[in-house]
Parts: sequence; structure tokens; C-alpha cells
Amino acid sequence: MQLQVTDSLADHTDEDHPFATDALPTADSLVFGRPSLVPLGHLHPTVPQIMLLWQTFLNNFNPLVKPFHAPTVQNVISEATTDLESISASTEALMFSIYLSAVSTMTEEQCMRLLSTSKPALISRYSDSTQQALVNSKFLKTTDLVVLQAFTLYLVRLRLHFPTRTSGRGGRQTDT
Repeated sequence: MQLQVTDSLADHTDEDHPFATDALPTADSLVFGRPSLVPLGHLHPTVPQIMLLWQTFLNNFNPLVKPFHAPTVQNVISEATTDLESISASTEALMFSIYLSAVSTMTEEQCMRLLSTSKPALISRYSDSTQQALVNSKFLKTTDLVVLQAFTLYLVRLRLHFPTRTSGRGGRQTDT
């Protein structure tokens, strides 16, 4: 079954993006500081797109890394979609990390066909939003398991995205 959900991601403009200034977030700013408590509710995809990204996550990413009980998270996501503006910071961090993880596993053609937005634009949007959601949830000070799961997904996604040499030992290295 092919879902096609194309109504809102392409409608976001650069002005909609909370990081549309010259000071784009970097991995350093994630740890060493950036504006705290930036509202992100308007950056969530539409509910059908959320469900599409959730299913993509389950099919493509979850078989590799299982950081949580999927049926429980599905219930949390379903409940959150009823009012995205008032979800907890921890749930929001988890949802953005799921969006980022799902888009990371999609092809450019799938992103364009299903979400009407290029893969690089989606990666940028959800990477920035995930970082801010982690900051909003005070991920460096928390013991909240949901926030730690979101951070783990974010780190795994980074590990899959960057060359092996930049993420430490443990991967195969082709040059000596």
C-alpha cells in the first residue's frame, strides 16, 4: 500500500523555520548552548505525514535499533497528534528524532513523492528541530527515559550519516 501525503511540508517557508537566521545550529551548539525553549509545534508535519514517517521508521529504522517498545510509542504518538502544540518536551524530542530517523532511510524520490520536499531539506529541518527539541527537554540534565531514547536515536542517525572516522572506533576503516 502506497501512501501519498503531500500537503504541508512543501508549504513551510524559510521564515517558518526557527533557525532561518545566519546562526544555524551545529553539533557544538547542541552541547554548548543555543536558545532554550524555542517552540516547535508549528514544525511538526501534518498528522497523515506523522503516521507515514512513523510507519517508515518502523519498517526501515526500527529493525536496526530498537530503543523503545513500539506499541507504547505508537500510542504516545497517536495521542500527541490530537494537540501538537501542547505535548511534553520529551515527547516532542522523541517525535522529531523519529521524523529525522525515518527521513534518513528514505530515498530522494520517496521524499519528493510522499512529502513533496527534497531529502536534504527534510534532513536539515528535522535535524535542526531534533536538536532544539533535545535542548528544550534539557537532555544534558535529564534522567527522563524518553529524552534519552530521543538522544540515542539522534546519535545513531549521526553515526549512520557521517563517515566512520568521524564517529570513533568500531566501524570499518578503508584507509590506514
